[in-house]
Amino acid sequence: MASAEQLKRMNDINDLIKLIASIDRCTFYCKSKNRIAYFRFRKKLFFVDDYTGADVYPYEMGYGRANGFSHGGNMWQLVNSFRKFIITGKYGELRDY
Repeated sequence: MASAEQLKRMNDINDLIKLIASIDRCTFYCKSKNRIAYFRFRKKLFFVDDYTGADVYPYEMGYGRANGFSHGGNMWQLVNSFRKFIITGKYGELRDY
């Protein structure tokens, strides 16, 4: 189960994703489905994709694409950095974002 600190960090990241979805290219927002991506805890942390609506297990696997993830490799890296921050409180690599 998630700690109170992890839930707060998850809510902060979800607010950041809403901000990202509202500006410029509307990354993490699917206009046709009127849906914004977000993180949620079940037994583990999942990323809910804006286009597919699928629960994506946001852990780097080193091969291929994650099932249900509709964005490219840079966004996959960003989602994994968000996951690292939510779980550990440590900042991940933000590379060229």
